[in-house]
Amino acid sequence: MAVKYVEGRTGEKWRDVTELFVQWLQLNVPALDSFGYSEDDPLEHNGLHYFALSIPDRHGEKVGLFEAWAKTTDRVFGTHEKEYIFFSDGTTALAPERKVTPLPPWLK
Repeated sequence: MAVKYVEGRTGEKWRDVTELFVQWLQLNVPALDSFGYSEDDPLEHNGLHYFALSIPDRHGEKVGLFEAWAKTTDRVFGTHEKEYIFFSDGTTALAPERKVTPLPPWLK
């Protein structure tokens, strides 16, 4: 699972940012057959708020579409790699501990 971060602006919600991403995908990659992601835990770093998107590994090289979009937004963005998050402004943050939700017995 690739976890990507993008700077949120004042008053924005996760949905606002992902709608911008979807609009960019529709305009720039109209033949995209399948691409999904989900909300992940937000992050505060250097006084900025970041929204997080989890993108399944099955999307392969299409995961790079996030960075291609983020570069067009004039926002700081980052990638979670191992225990760190590397941001486009050259800063690094220790990744937050992943919250594990126990699997309910009826799903086992």
